[in-house]
Amino acid sequence: MKTILTFLLILPVFAFAKEKYKKEGIKPGQELKYGNKLFKWEADTNGNEVIDLDEVLYSDNGNWRKLNENDEKDTHLFEETIMYRRQLRFVESDAFIYKSTPNRDLALFVDYPSDWKKSDQRVAIIWYYGGAWSSGNILHFKPQAEYFTQRGIVNIRVDYRVVQRDGISDGGYTSAQDAKTALRWVKRNAKLLGVDPDKIIVGGGSAGGHLALATQLKSVDDPNDDLSINTDVIGFILHNPYVVYLNEKSYVFNLDYSKLAPVWVAYGLKDIAAYNDDTSQKRTERNGESFVKLLAEKNKGSFAFIKENGGHGFCSSPQFLEESTHSTDQFLQTLGVLDDQMGKVTSKAQWFLKIERRKQIISDHTLRLTKYRKGQSVNSFSSDHSK
Repeated sequence: MKTILTFLLILPVFAFAKEKYKKEGIKPGQELKYGNKLFKWEADTNGNEVIDLDEVLYSDNGNWRKLNENDEKDTHLFEETIMYRRQLRFVESDAFIYKSTPNRDLALFVDYPSDWKKSDQRVAIIWYYGGAWSSGNILHFKPQAEYFTQRGIVNIRVDYRVVQRDGISDGGYTSAQDAKTALRWVKRNAKLLGVDPDKIIVGGGSAGGHLALATQLKSVDDPNDDLSINTDVIGFILHNPYVVYLNEKSYVFNLDYSKLAPVWVAYGLKDIAAYNDDTSQKRTERNGESFVKLLAEKNKGSFAFIKENGGHGFCSSPQFLEESTHSTDQFLQTLGVLDDQMGKVTSKAQWFLKIERRKQIISDHTLRLTKYRKGQSVNSFSSDHSK
């Protein structure tokens, strides 16, 4: 009988530490399930002790097939599942499970200021990566997190369910539910994280910008959560957010922006898909262009960072990373949570960090497995496990 090894993220720090194949946590010949995807590692043909694309079989509707390295869909699937799972086994941040789902555990990753103490009551920023609700990587906002930890803020990056890993297809609704659960988890576990539950900012890019806004929609409440925990925030940091119409429940134009906390939003005018209004279809009849106008009219304290030569995701590019981060810093100063002593942006752009990290995980045999902990859950599928 075949043995299917389904690995959640909760792994003891010593698990597989002395075994040959600790990078993957399984051995050649075994199967693994990640999200709703099932794979089989046929053989370690090159002896590098990690799963390569040409070594794995994928269960496609119950039929095993080889992944094709010349097929863009197959390479993307491999990156978003096998490679991403490997990355999450070696995260260099404090890691907590905030939600258990039928297919996998969802985690958030915390970066603390150097002088942080558990007894603190710090400002916190919660970041949601982008990826069209289909993919994404927790390194997306690592450069911004590194900068704002220098400024004394606790930074929290959230993993959530997406199409490529979890098979969801509901126009970002499930992703939005996860985003809201994560916000409630942080508020419930504020003492554990050394943050003030009443001084939380949410941010995100692209689809993650949509999720940051959607945390304020009652229509995306997860009924399995403790709904007595409020999701109020003091501000939003949005990098080219997708505000298009996907479904009525997660449509962010349903919010009352006159009552919403101040918003910092960035758009590049070359980013036609996210910015330009297109009244020929309901999906884009109110897009980023309308969103910026609405903020200027209704949202007191909002700020728009618009660049004519910016494309999608331009704030994380080497050209704009420092300028956009300093603009965000100035916005947070207006909220009264930072002084005027801006820091230096020293991190590389996030896609460089992602490539370097993937290479490091394969080549560095001294890395320790991440220990995933549980705080006080707000999700009924999870048991409470205090630190």
